[in-house]
Amino acid sequence: MTPQPPAQRAQSPRLPLSFMAPAGPFLVTKRHGHTGTAPGSHTRYDGVARVISSLDAKAAGQVYQERKPILDAAHAELARRP
Repeated sequence: MTPQPPAQRAQSPRLPLSFMAPAGPFLVTKRHGHTGTAPGSHTRYDGVARVISSLDAKAAGQVYQERKPILDAAHAELARRP
C-alpha cells in the first residue's frame, strides 16, 4: 500500500456539515460567448450567510481562543496518523 498525504487520508466534513449545503443547483449562463455564474446562483448560500452573520464575532473569537489548545492538539494528532 502506498502512503497517502494527510489531505487524502482525512475524512471529508461534507456529511456532518450537510445541513450547511447550499440549496439548489449551481447554475451557469452564457452571455456574449462567455460562460459565467447565473445571477441567482449565489442566493444558494443565503441561509448559511444569515447564520454566520448572526454570530457575535467577539464572543466567537473568545470561544475559539478558549478552545484553541484542544483544537491544536486534535489537529496535531490527526496530522500524525498513518
